[in-house]
Amino acid sequence: MTDLIVNNPTGNFSYPPPIERYYTQYQSHFSVDQYGACHPNFYILQHSNNVCVVCLGSGHPLIREKDSLPVCRVDCQVSRRIDRAANIARGKSKQGAQRLYPSSILCYLCCENGEKFPVYSCIEGYLIEVNDNIVKEPQLLIRRPLDEGHIAVIMPIFRERSKACTNLTVMRERIKPFQPLEI
Repeated sequence: MTDLIVNNPTGNFSYPPPIERYYTQYQSHFSVDQYGACHPNFYILQHSNNVCVVCLGSGHPLIREKDSLPVCRVDCQVSRRIDRAANIARGKSKQGAQRLYPSSILCYLCCENGEKFPVYSCIEGYLIEVNDNIVKEPQLLIRRPLDEGHIAVIMPIFRERSKACTNLTVMRERIKPFQPLEI
């Protein structure tokens, strides 16, 4: 129990943030896929129950250049037939959930200058939900990317859960909490 308690400079003791306590933190690789598209930086937070949360990473262009690339809209309509916001997962087995692969696009982040950034799922599994808060208020992606501004919740395939994040890099150092933007 004493391992969880952190000594603050003020002399008070506190617990580490929930992201450190309950999630294994992974980072997607900067890589170019077979189509020549570059995958930006994403964080995958895997809970102890294996459910994964996809977030923007600190190396993503929207986080690095937050002043010059403001997000104005989140588009969950990834094709004419697929709308990630319309995903409905019900029951214990999450029936009706959309199947995802590491290269599946979850949504597009649209900037005021017309630039569109695809968000990839990075892991194989089933889409539980796309965060409705970022659709209503896209600036949450920049201000609170690891909690209120997460992008999606994905359940890895049951038989593959232990291997779900093998293509990702485990975060060796703690994810620094993002400072809220002053708007």
